[in-house]
Order: sequence, then C-alpha cells, then structure tokens
Amino acid sequence: MKKIKILHIYKSFYPETIGGIEKFIDTLNNELSHTCDFGLVCIGNKTETYFYKKMKVYKFKKNFEISSCPFSISAFLKFRNISSQYDILHYHYPYPFMDFLNFFSLNKTKLTTYHSDIIKQKFINFFYNPLKFFFLKNQNFIVVSSKKYLNTSSTLQTLKKKIKVINFGIKKISSPKNNKIKKKGYILFIGSLRYYKGLDVLLEAAKKINSKIYICGSGNEYKALLIKKKKLQLKNVFFLGRVSDKKKYCLLKNCDFFVFPSNSRSEAFGIAILEAMSFAKPIISCEVGSATSYLNINNKTGFVVKPNNPNELRDKINYLLDPKNKKIKKIFSVNSFNRFKKYFTSNTMCKNYLKLYEKLSTKSKNFL
Repeated sequence: MKKIKILHIYKSFYPETIGGIEKFIDTLNNELSHTCDFGLVCIGNKTETYFYKKMKVYKFKKNFEISSCPFSISAFLKFRNISSQYDILHYHYPYPFMDFLNFFSLNKTKLTTYHSDIIKQKFINFFYNPLKFFFLKNQNFIVVSSKKYLNTSSTLQTLKKKIKVINFGIKKISSPKNNKIKKKGYILFIGSLRYYKGLDVLLEAAKKINSKIYICGSGNEYKALLIKKKKLQLKNVFFLGRVSDKKKYCLLKNCDFFVFPSNSRSEAFGIAILEAMSFAKPIISCEVGSATSYLNINNKTGFVVKPNNPNELRDKINYLLDPKNKKIKKIFSVNSFNRFKKYFTSNTMCKNYLKLYEKLSTKSKNFL
C-alpha cells in the first residue's frame, strides 16, 4: 500500500525550539510513520535538509522577524517545488509567513491545525485579517484541539463548516526505571518561559508558600523572572532550565502536583498538563477561556483559578500542601489519570488525524 505523503509547515522545530506544537508534530510522525511519509518546512539558524527520525526536515535560514514571525527568502523560493512532492499540506496556525507560502503552492489538498488565536499582536492582526481569512477559507479542513476553544474563538465562528475537533493527545509515559531524583515534596512547572505563562504571578504567590517550586524550561522571560526572584528574595524557587525527557519524567513522577499559571488565551491547550496527568498528578491552572480548563476540571482533577491572582493561586497551592487535605489530593490524582486515559491519548488523536489524511488523499469530489 502506497504511503500518504504529508508536508508539515511551521515556523520552527527541534533543536532551536521545544514546545507543544513541535511535540505534536513529533507525535504524529512517530505514531503514523507506518502509513504516512512526513516532511516539514520550517525556519532555523541555517539552511539544511536532514531526517529527524523518519521525517524529512527542510530547514531554511531566517532572514528577518516581525512580531515573533520569522521570514525566509530561501523558503519562499523553494516552497513550490518542495510542496509539489507531497499529497497533503498540513499547516500549523498561527504563522503568517506560511499564509504567503500558501499562495505559491500548486497543491490544493491541505488542512490546518488551528493551535491558537492571535492574541498579542492586535495592531498587526488588524492588517493581517484579510490574508488570514483567505488562507483559512482556502483549507479543506481546519482542526481545532478542543470544542471549548472553538466556541470561544471569534475567528472560527464563520468557518464552522470546515472545522473538525480532535483533542491533542500524548503517549502514556513509562515511569523512569533509574530515578535519580529521590527527593519528593516540591511543586513543578514545565514549559517555555514566555509572557503568557503567568510565572511572574507564581513568583508573587511563592512568597507565602512553604514548599520548593521547580520551574523547568527556557525562553525570553528567563532574565526578567530571575530579576523578580531576586527582588522578592525567594529561597524556595529554583529554575532548572531546559531538562532532558528522562529528567523531566523523573521530576513529574516525584512532584506533589503540577502548577500551570498561564494567564492568556495564547495558551490554547497545554501539552505539559497532559504530561502531568499521565503521571496522575493534581493540576492547578487558570481559567483563560481555552482548553486548559477543559483538560483540568475544577474540583475534579485539581483547581482552576482566576488568572493574574497570586492570592488565589497561593491559597489553592497551600490547600493541596496541607496534610489534612491528603484524601482530596488523592482523589484529584486518580481523576487526573483517568481523564487523561479516556480522552487524551496519542493513539486516539492519531487515529482521527489518519482518517482526515485518508479522506483528503482520495481527492473525492464530494469529501466536503
């Protein structure tokens, strides 16, 4: 049986960046390589072509960047030729440069995974809107990671006929055999250190939290967070930087619970929450109108608090730290794992994406 050839288009990939979208692309590549041949067009520090596992990566050197959107002249010149070698183009929105690339592709079989609304760049978004809607209406399918995000996105309301909802999922992570992190009794955050992660709020809350707080990840907010930690004279907060998967899984296994204080809809889903749920950890997250409070159900798998509210965040953290609430913490733990297992496995996600790929690959006149 001939494999379906699928080309991902996104702004970055390993090793320059590590985030939820990169992990999502990696998961599809791992789980569906028996039926699909994947490629990826992205931007990086230099132009090179190589294989990441079984996926062919076409990485082009960045020439300039506008509002966190990298542009590459060489990618622009080569995209038509590369895209013509694939059956399906799989875009990852938002990335305005790929909207321009789409103009020059002869491939008419395409879908977009809609990861997030454009939140921060409101002024530029005003001028970008016509191109954005042209691009989205030009897609055969638009995939959204949760029904909640679909219902709270003004952009998606006019595109519902094209939309499919497929929850993101991850593979159940096996507990590390050689666990080098023996000590327990700490709170954990894992993720990129970006403006919308709410880590400044966590630092404010940490002033009156009697527990170690480990923050794993790298990003452009790192220096500002270090300055704030020093200003607040926090002795219980530790920045571990970017950690290996092995160390991350050890940290997840031994933490008391997982805190994810993202305070903006830029946090559309929260793959890190799923990783913590796969280790049966209670979650504390914020209500920002995205999938984070669809993954983490208030008073069932953990707590959902108001964003940018260090006092409420502190109170919920201290509640779970209190030995008197050990039974509730255990209930949250069991519910967290069961919810992950029922709704958010990579197996379910990939089966649903494969159905779309197969539907598109038939090129039926009546598939819409």
